[in-house]
Amino acid sequence: MPPPPHHGCSPATYPGRPITAARLGVRLGALGIDARAARRSALIQLAAELPAAVLADTLDIKIATASDWVKTAGGDWANYAATTARTPR
Repeated sequence: MPPPPHHGCSPATYPGRPITAARLGVRLGALGIDARAARRSALIQLAAELPAAVLADTLDIKIATASDWVKTAGGDWANYAATTARTPR
């Protein structure tokens, strides 16, 4: 008997249970999509646009990790607090 048709965009092995990150990675890889590269690109883009403290809080990661991402992205937030304090609201 064939499996029932799925009604979601990425069916799991067991109906009603989400697909795991590992399984999704395998499926995307089979299509020629490197999910890790896409994730890194998205993180670098965020790190270029946000200060490390905001990035760490938003993604729930350690501040040291966020600082490393900001440095990798070439972000320079050294004057962020001073600039924000001087900006009229």
